[in-house]
Parts: sequence; structure tokens; C-alpha cells
Amino acid sequence: METARPYGPRIFERYASAVCFHPSGTRFLAASAEAIDEFDAATGEAVRTLWSTPGRTLDLMYSPDGNKVLACGVVGHRDAREPVDAGDEGWTMIWDARKNQTTVLEGHTAPVMTAAFGPGGLRCVTGSLDKTLRLWDAESGGELHTFRGHLGGVNRVAYSPRGDRILSAAQDGAAFWNVARFAVPPVEPLPLAASFSIVESVNDDPGHDSISKPSGALLPVPPGYRPRSIPTTLEGPSAVVRIGKPNPRDVPESLGRWLSKAKTTESREAPPPRPKGPQPNPWYQLCGASRDGRRKIYDCSLHEKIVLRDNKGKDLRTWERPPHTGQVAISPSGAEVVIAHFIGSPERATYVVTVYDADSGLPKHEFQNECERFSGWFAIDPKERAIMMSGPGGSTILRDYETGKQIAPVGKGETGLHGGAAFSPEGYYVVTTKLASPTIMLYDPTELTHVQTLSNHFPVRWFKFSPDETHLLVAQMFVHKGLDLFTMWDTASGRRLWSCCGPSG
Repeated sequence: METARPYGPRIFERYASAVCFHPSGTRFLAASAEAIDEFDAATGEAVRTLWSTPGRTLDLMYSPDGNKVLACGVVGHRDAREPVDAGDEGWTMIWDARKNQTTVLEGHTAPVMTAAFGPGGLRCVTGSLDKTLRLWDAESGGELHTFRGHLGGVNRVAYSPRGDRILSAAQDGAAFWNVARFAVPPVEPLPLAASFSIVESVNDDPGHDSISKPSGALLPVPPGYRPRSIPTTLEGPSAVVRIGKPNPRDVPESLGRWLSKAKTTESREAPPPRPKGPQPNPWYQLCGASRDGRRKIYDCSLHEKIVLRDNKGKDLRTWERPPHTGQVAISPSGAEVVIAHFIGSPERATYVVTVYDADSGLPKHEFQNECERFSGWFAIDPKERAIMMSGPGGSTILRDYETGKQIAPVGKGETGLHGGAAFSPEGYYVVTTKLASPTIMLYDPTELTHVQTLSNHFPVRWFKFSPDETHLLVAQMFVHKGLDLFTMWDTASGRRLWSCCGPSG
């Protein structure tokens, strides 16, 4: 578009998937479906074709001196409407004007989405849907290093002016990479902590000496910083949103976009017809199933009994339902049925957990813990090594599953009422939270050592592991238009992957 004719841009009637200007501004590159061509910037006339590409070009640039061209993309995909995914093959090439030759950079196993030259043009970096960044020698085309750590495909990379850092943007967030030792000549990297301001509410532990960033990294506390807890209601404005009766004007732009899309509508469609065949008895509540699904345990409050059935609905064993039954479960192997009930007064009760042999129906062992106001609960380790129970004062206690002997308290030193606790699906984590707390703690169940602290924005309502234990979904009490704030965490790194709003429940 010319400044003299702002509403009359010059259109070159040809497809281009990527373009870039020469540092001098006298030429520009345009990548077509078959090749990369160079044009005169003043006339728009084609100057030359640099090379033919193996597929669509996704990123394209000159080196700072204009003597090299770096391009990357996906093999094939001549049609611009064809979607790019991690199953496709990628390519990266460097063209050197002084040698008039092209060098192929080999290493990525998926489409290469982005590339960038370092200062001086002696180094270059590429990012791919294979979740890696690769650093290259721009003269020889040799690979210098592969950076791994992103949990999603890399979409954009950028070099710092000094050549000591690379900034990458991927599906799981942005990251800095220290490449000072690869710079020409090598340089000392600048410190990061002094260059950034706090953008999120953080850990609610006043004794904590670091700030939990979205990337999961821990940065030193800046001078004058005082961490504060996030209660159920806030008197003043929050860094994220006011809790209780929030004013829409207090909602940041990022949350405002979610809220604007989260509209409740009533369906006018007729309800679906009821399925044919026998319907489940509404008086029998399913309380759990064995890992193989062959045995299921039901609680029937109407007939005051607990029933073990096979996967075909046949009754295998029945127990009398004790008064004040609190919880019923079946062990992962299906060999035991666990029934818990309360005795005593609501102010000072005892939670009694009895483990029965599923075949004979006889009791095997019994656990007891004091609890307050009928707040008892238990959870069975998927590997059947331990059972986790509520204890006095809102504590969480781990006991040996076979003997009932107390192993240790979970989260020793933590204060506050119990808000939730569970084993991960394969038993590699124990996760706990306190009532009205935004923080979730992950522990190793074998040594009860602390693994991760996940600091959410609002009090935790519930949490759920993915089947492979790599992710934890947390619902937080957002208290706005009947919505919850959902956050997905990576359990291994403690990184916040994404957040969004959805209906509460």
C-alpha cells in the first residue's frame, strides 16, 4: 500500500504463504506453493527464483546482512486450506547468496512452524509441532542443540538483540531459553527476575520465599513484596476479579472474553426418549466398581443393605447397612468391600472403617479415627498399599491397608479444615487441599514428600486427574453468573496449561 494511495494497494495476483523484506528495503521475498521468489520492491517485478520448496512455506526471512534466506514449512500441502498437524512432515532450508546454494537442516519430526536468525546471522533457531526448538549453525547447517520442555507445538520464536536468549510461544505458553554459550562470541546472559513484574496472584503461604509463575518456575521475591492469602471474599479489588458479587468493570480483559461467551440458554427441544429395556433401580446407588469392572458395590438406603453384584447384575453378597453410614467402596482388585459409619455425637464423632472379604463377607480389619461433625472420609490406594482417612482437626492420615497401622500424617504442618484429598489413578500421587483454599498440594505416597504446589486463583471446588496422571483439572469457585473457573495443570512440571470459564456444578 502506498501512502499516496492508501485505499488502493498494489495487488500481485499470486498466492503467497509467507513474505518478508530485504534489510535494505529494496527487495522482498514471496513464497508460492512451489518456490521462493525474489521481487523488486519498487516495481514489483520478479527478480529471480531462489529455490523450489518441498511444500508450503510457513515462515520466511532474510539474515540481518541480507546474504542468507531461512525458510521452513510442511512437506506437500500445496492447497492453503489443508490443515497442518503434528502427523505431517516438516522441512527447513537455508539459502546462501554468496555460494548460491541451499542447505537442508534435518532434525525436526513434524512441520516446522517458525524460524529466526540470531544477531549477526551466524545462528538460527526453528520451532516445530514436535514440541522442540532446534539451534543451528547458519554457516554449516549443523545442529548445535535441541531444546525440550514445551508440552505443545511451538508456533513462534524470537531472538533477543544480544543473542543470549530465545523466546518461544507454544500451545502450553511462552518460555525463555538461555543460549548465551552458543552466541558468537559467547556472552553472559542477563538476569531475568529483575526484568519482570508480577502478573498473577501467588502462593498463600506467608513463609514462602518465591513466586509461582505460570511456567512453574520459581523467581526470587522482589523488594517490598508481601504474599497474601485469597479468602472466600475480598474487601478490596483483586488482581484477577472481585469475589462474591463481582462488578463487570473489575474483570480483566482476558477473563472478560470468557464471560462474554459463557451465556446460558434454555433448550426448547423435547427431552430424549427413555431407553428401552430394564432401568436401574433408583433406590440402589452405585458406590464403586473393581478395576476390571466385574464387581460393583451398591448402597440401598430403602432396604438398609449394601449389595455386591457382578457385571451381569447378579447379587454376590449382602451386608446390613450400619446406622449413620458415611461411605461405601470396593477395593481396586474387587477382593474387599469397605464400609464406613459414624458413632458418637456430631460434635465429637468416631469414624469407623471396616474392610470385609468380598467372597466370604467376613470382616478382615477395622480402622478408627476421631472426626468432627460427621466429616469423616477415606480413599483406597489404587495399588492397595495404604488407605487415606480423615483425622482430628481436619488432618489427613495415611494407614497401612493390611494392618491398619498409622504410617504418617499427609501434609505435616498444614493448617485448616479438610477440603479434599485423593490418590491419583495409578497411585503415584496424593493430592490434598484445604477448605476455601486456592492451593493444591501433591505428595509422593511412598515417602509423603512434597512434589508440587499448584496455586490457583480462587478456592478449589473439586479436582480430577487424567487417566495417565499427567494432567490435573481444577474447578474453582468463581461465583459469577453461575460459572466456575477451570484450570488444567501439568502434574510433572507444575505448569499452568490453560484456564477457562464454564458452568458450575
